[in-house]
Amino acid sequence: MRDRTPTPRTLDIIDEMFIVAEAEEVRAVTCDPARWASWFAGAVFTPYDDRGPLGVRWEVSGALVGTAEVWLEENGDGTVVHAYLRADPAGVARPRSRRARQRLVMQYVLPLKARLFELKDRLEGDRRPGTPRVPLADRVVSASKQRPTSTTSEGATPDG
Repeated sequence: MRDRTPTPRTLDIIDEMFIVAEAEEVRAVTCDPARWASWFAGAVFTPYDDRGPLGVRWEVSGALVGTAEVWLEENGDGTVVHAYLRADPAGVARPRSRRARQRLVMQYVLPLKARLFELKDRLEGDRRPGTPRVPLADRVVSASKQRPTSTTSEGATPDG
C-alpha cells in the first residue's frame, strides 16, 4: 500500500455543497467511483477507505494521480457534501507559470462544481428554494404523543 502522506499537488480542489436530500440518497450518487470517473476523463477511482454513511476515499490513477474524497455530513433536513481532489496530471510536468496552473485548475474545478449542481438539482427535484424537505407539519409531534402520562406513588396521575 502506498504512502498517503499529503504532498503538494498541482490540483488541490475542495468544494462543498448543501443538498436537501436523505444522506443515503446523496451517498449513492456522490460516492460512486464510476460517476467520478465520468467527470474526470481517463481517471480511475479505487476506494481505499469506505466510511459508510460518512463517505469514501479513493486513490486516483490514470489521467490523474493522487487522492479524492467525499465526506458527507448530515445537517438539518439535508446533507453537506464535502468533495476533495488532490492530484497531478499523469505524464505532465508541473506547470510553472501562474496562468498555466490556473488554466489546469479551472479545467477540473468548473466541471466538479457543475456536476455537483446537477446532482443537487436532480436530488432536490422541484422543491422550491427555502422550503424544507419534510414539511413542518409532518415533523412536529404533539405534546400528548410525545410525553407519557406519569403516575405518583399512590397510583394517581399528577392532575388528580
